[in-house]
Amino acid sequence: MTYREPRAATTHRETAAATTRHEPGAATTRRRPRPDGRIAALTALAVSVSIAPLTTVLSGGGWEPVTVIAIVLVIVVGYLLRRTRLPRILVPIAQLLSVAALLMLLSGGTTTLFGVIPTPQTLPLFSGYATEAVQQIRAGVAPLAPTPALTTMLVAAFGVLAVAIDAVTAVARLPLAAGALLAVVCSIPAVFIPGPTAGVSVVVIMVLALLMARRGTVVRAEADDPDRVRRGGTLTAVVTGTVALLVAVLIAPAVPGGTAAGTGFARFTTVDASLDLGRDLRRPDATPVLTFRSDLTSAPYLRLTTVTDFTGRQWQPDESDKTALGVLALPVDGADHVSAQAHVGTVEVGDLSSQWAPVPYAATAVTGISGAWLARGDSRTISSETSDASGQHYGVDFLTLTPTLEQIEAAPATRSGVGADPAVSAIPAETPRIIADTAAEVTSSGKTDYDKLILLQSWFRDDFQYSLTAPIDDGFDGTGIAAMVAFLQKREGYCVHFASTFTLMARTLGMPARVVVGFLPGEATNDKVDDQTVYQVTSDQLHAWPEVYFTGIGWVPFEPTATLGTPTAFTPATNSTAGPEPTTGPAPAPTRSVKDDAANNPQPTAGSGTESGTVSPVVWIVPLVLLGLALLALVPALARIAIRARRRARARAGDAVSAWREVLAQALDLGLGVTSAETPRAFAERMSERRETATAPLRTLATAVERTSYAHPDADRPRVDLTAEMDAVRAAWRTMVDPADRRRAFLLPRSLFRRPLGVDTAEASRAPSRTG
Repeated sequence: MTYREPRAATTHRETAAATTRHEPGAATTRRRPRPDGRIAALTALAVSVSIAPLTTVLSGGGWEPVTVIAIVLVIVVGYLLRRTRLPRILVPIAQLLSVAALLMLLSGGTTTLFGVIPTPQTLPLFSGYATEAVQQIRAGVAPLAPTPALTTMLVAAFGVLAVAIDAVTAVARLPLAAGALLAVVCSIPAVFIPGPTAGVSVVVIMVLALLMARRGTVVRAEADDPDRVRRGGTLTAVVTGTVALLVAVLIAPAVPGGTAAGTGFARFTTVDASLDLGRDLRRPDATPVLTFRSDLTSAPYLRLTTVTDFTGRQWQPDESDKTALGVLALPVDGADHVSAQAHVGTVEVGDLSSQWAPVPYAATAVTGISGAWLARGDSRTISSETSDASGQHYGVDFLTLTPTLEQIEAAPATRSGVGADPAVSAIPAETPRIIADTAAEVTSSGKTDYDKLILLQSWFRDDFQYSLTAPIDDGFDGTGIAAMVAFLQKREGYCVHFASTFTLMARTLGMPARVVVGFLPGEATNDKVDDQTVYQVTSDQLHAWPEVYFTGIGWVPFEPTATLGTPTAFTPATNSTAGPEPTTGPAPAPTRSVKDDAANNPQPTAGSGTESGTVSPVVWIVPLVLLGLALLALVPALARIAIRARRRARARAGDAVSAWREVLAQALDLGLGVTSAETPRAFAERMSERRETATAPLRTLATAVERTSYAHPDADRPRVDLTAEMDAVRAAWRTMVDPADRRRAFLLPRSLFRRPLGVDTAEASRAPSRTG
């Protein structure tokens, strides 16, 4: 066959014929792939799977079905509307309206017309939902209760997420990018409660994304898009999928075990008031979190909050009955019956991110603290929904109560006064008999309530061992009843297990009890201010201890945790120097930290070598997360590099169409202007008008692709390496744009999202003719 140059102009009939023959010079009429039901179903399933990790931070059900309904509604609406060939811009608008209608039906109540049409009263209602949900997230501790406000916001959030994911998979046709985004969404709950759910969900989502990518190749094949279908789809999917999975693997384990109590990431210490303190205590490096000084001769325990409500699975901090700080000025329980001394202290908080500010018991006034803070008169604690303890410097007035041994033995631990709150005596229905039976057996020789509690305290301190690793090794690193039973059997654990088990046992004995979360007494430093010794408190002194309510005396703390703190003990009236706080005795034992105990009490072989390995060193958290985010940001660039490498390999073998396709993609990435109406020759002539263009290599490539497209399928074609021409054109074009455009072309190449047209069907002409 003799090659002839194409004519500069064609008639309407010739243009139609060229289109049928798939000539590159013709204005092609590519058929847009129809929406695919399988891809839509896989998309809905992938987004639905992404809600699974949230089940670890939300207690109870009910929110999952309606959230899945919202996701499915969005995908179905998008699928049906795209089948009608509705303009693409209108599809997401319709999807958002469908989510809004569902929200009206779900939470609009009487403020809507016909259940789905909003009225002027609807906006304030949903604004209130949003405010309430934010406050619940900010002040609550995982797992949170799925309140109507929180459920409404979750449905709205996942509805919007479904719209975005649907656009990425159905319009941009980048299912692996959608999978990477959902992987990040799955990693968020791990910030609050790490667990395997997030990792499993990420794997499932990426498998679904790979299935979508594979199905997309079939759909595009039906639309005559062979380059991306037969060769490009699999390689791009593998590259993007591998990077996305790597990102998920790096980010999820590296996210620190922080809590809703604070927003600390690496530098700050956070506190989990739900008694899930294991991750905080197992931090490899202790860091100073605050200093305290007062006119006391020794440092007191500092409390953050009290924890009373116990469901059997989870403890919840006391958040009710909060009011202005002035409530602290009200009389302290027991102050009118026992000896009470007034003191003044100063707290300076450093790297502690917490909604609770540490104070000694019993605080009667807090001055100089900035922000909006409230107090609970019962627990003598202060907290804020909008401020943080970090960086605060404030003064505290407080009382130390010192009952005599005779007074504490004469006082019953009964439900009267503050102790009448039913929550402080509540025992979950599923509590096994071993809890009550063990408590009764250990305290059987006690004559008074105080005697029984001292026997219980001594039993824990003498017969149990302190261990941060045993709960992990033996699978009971939790706060529920099952963990308590395992703790009683293994007789090893840390402060949470001692305090929570002591509290529940005291309740089975008919005594009102609760848990306090705070810090052990700090270590004395060489610094003094106004002749007051400055005590430094470190992150590994985070602690939990129980306290029991005695009528006429108030809340009395106990210290059952083996080797830590100072056990509670009161002295007779003739030598009344002991106090209710475990460290107010005349000669308190040196306060020991968790790390001190680990050094002085070797653990069994199974656990001694795993403590440092259970938590990633804090110093590596930030680099790992930054590396994961960087890899995620590089997904488009890596996919583009893979495509370029594949085309270069073909161009090296003489594939002119692949070489030309890469030239057009490079022009599109750099923003040089590519249109489907231009022939290769016209495009080359237009670009040659710019002096920076490598004119000769570009014309060589244009001639080669024309020759390939016009040659008979059975004709012999010369196989000439075209990579030199490709590289010359690419290098010349990169000099035509500024560095910012080059960086954008690398990080977010447009050719991944918009296919350069004009030669899409040229490759098909190299196959046996389908038009005769």
